[in-house]
Amino acid sequence: MVVGLMCALRTILRHSVVAGCKTDLQRAIAMCHWTHGLWKHNGNNKPVKSDPLSIVEEARKGKKFRCVEYAVVVSGCLNAVGVRARVLGLKTEDVETRESGVGHVVAEAYLGEFGKWTFVDAQWDVIPIRQGVPLNAVELRKAIVEQQKGLELSGLSFFKSVVYRHRVKPYLFYIDTRLDCRVGVSGSSRKPETLMLVPVGAREPRVFQRKWPMKNLIYTHSVRSFYARPL
Repeated sequence: MVVGLMCALRTILRHSVVAGCKTDLQRAIAMCHWTHGLWKHNGNNKPVKSDPLSIVEEARKGKKFRCVEYAVVVSGCLNAVGVRARVLGLKTEDVETRESGVGHVVAEAYLGEFGKWTFVDAQWDVIPIRQGVPLNAVELRKAIVEQQKGLELSGLSFFKSVVYRHRVKPYLFYIDTRLDCRVGVSGSSRKPETLMLVPVGAREPRVFQRKWPMKNLIYTHSVRSFYARPL
């Protein structure tokens, strides 16, 4: 199932979306833009199936989905064309005490030419770049908090860039990703552990929005470990 899914995605995407792209960054930008245009955001709608190909097929029939699905599609499609990618969960500092609106979901891609991970938000069509270097989620938060000069958000106008910085900043407190990022694998076959990057001195959250237990979390303060080169 996994092989068939990846082959189907690879055939479609290599001959269309990333045709002519020479670098992983170019592929990530092209894939982010393509995914962004598949549907309009709907924060309350879920797909029938959660794999990238099924989501794309539903979107082409007029369905609209959440930030989760943008992240699943762009990460799955990047993996299909040879760019290692993963889904990233972003959570606010008050993730345990607020009743709603504490999370956002994006992707990150590992760019071979830079030897580092970069933040990819296909819902907004954003890849942050500063002084020619793409940024990961931690670097993006630092750039926004410190108001660093030279931060560019590809795909956004100046006005939308200002809006995006304001909106995404609170979500960049806790960051997590599943350790098993395989696509098209049934839930029972996937390893359940999720790695969460927790700021030094911050609480390790156990509950999502007051009532939902956060299970199978492995907590770390190490940015280096969280951003290790993929195996």
